[in-house]
Amino acid sequence: MLSIDYDQPAAAVRAILDWIEEQIDLDHIAAVEQRHIAALQWRSIDRPPVTISAPVPVPFRIYPYHEAFEDPVKMLVNELVGPGMVWGADSPSIINSLTLQDDFPFQVRANYGLGIIASLFGAETRLVEDNMPWVQPIGLEALEIIVARGQPDLDAGLLPRALETMAYYRETLASYPKCREAIHITQTDLQGPFDIAAQLWGSEIFTAFQDKPQLLGDLLALLADTFVQVSRAGGYASTQAAGAECIYLHFTISPGRCLVKDDSAIMLSPRTYVRFIRPANERVLQALGGGGIHWCGSGQHWQATFLATSGLTCIDWGNPERLDLATWEPLLRERRLPVSQMNWTAEAFLAQRPDRLFPTGAAFTVHAASLEEARRILDTLQMACPG
Repeated sequence: MLSIDYDQPAAAVRAILDWIEEQIDLDHIAAVEQRHIAALQWRSIDRPPVTISAPVPVPFRIYPYHEAFEDPVKMLVNELVGPGMVWGADSPSIINSLTLQDDFPFQVRANYGLGIIASLFGAETRLVEDNMPWVQPIGLEALEIIVARGQPDLDAGLLPRALETMAYYRETLASYPKCREAIHITQTDLQGPFDIAAQLWGSEIFTAFQDKPQLLGDLLALLADTFVQVSRAGGYASTQAAGAECIYLHFTISPGRCLVKDDSAIMLSPRTYVRFIRPANERVLQALGGGGIHWCGSGQHWQATFLATSGLTCIDWGNPERLDLATWEPLLRERRLPVSQMNWTAEAFLAQRPDRLFPTGAAFTVHAASLEEARRILDTLQMACPG
């Protein structure tokens, strides 16, 4: 019986990594990467890649997030066991994947929340109880000052801590040959130009399109350039590289060099998106040589304007059930633009079977209530493609 002493975080990391090292099948790890890349390239495959999110079994557990925020050793435990569990939900998990043999591409990140870039500009991030950090807006006067100053010092805010944590991960994994090969250290969560602008500005940003359009445009350009610099720094510190010019990122594999988070933009009209948001996103994607865009919610209303984004190499969907997938699939297939991740509940996935609409060109994350339900989902997929 595996014993993990959570009172001693360094011992807990060693126990978990010892267990993972014994369980890893490097041939399966290679096959997972190949299946993802084939799907991203719209090639014919036996079935699309599916990652299962489910509760982890005893004796595995995570530390409270506020403790992991202060201790990179505890943060590594959480990343290995199930990083999404800090939100009170289940998560893609290296532990579960070794048991289920699903298609989760093993990865860990320095998980300091959504405010990494905002903190470079002096925004305070606060931990409230055991929630992820909240970013405090800095006010209009401070926004005008930071735009006038230009690029911030990358030695400020949370970024140095994130890079130090990534270095700790790399040093720790070095003692485990299979883990070092199989588990990729990814970039931290950088959000995207408009999401960062909303963090710094606050809710009043939604009147800035009319009241302060020049300042907003200048801020978005500055944040796009900062995103590029921080993404490069994170890329150098990572072990994110996959085959075919892809990277491990955001619980999946993505073509390109970054993922722009654009959740706030779904509240905007297509006209506003084209004028303000798309140019900032394109500034990022073109500078980095291409990348993906993620959003939760619908976004159906700016389908055409979104697909015209230059430098876009993939999409990451948090709520595909809110989209008219039948209208997206032919457009994406024509452009050979893949969906690097779709998140589904088990019930919705089994009811709608989006893998039949996307037999290639997409990867799926399915959230199951238990390991037993997870196995049933994988069995269903295997039965659908017995060859």
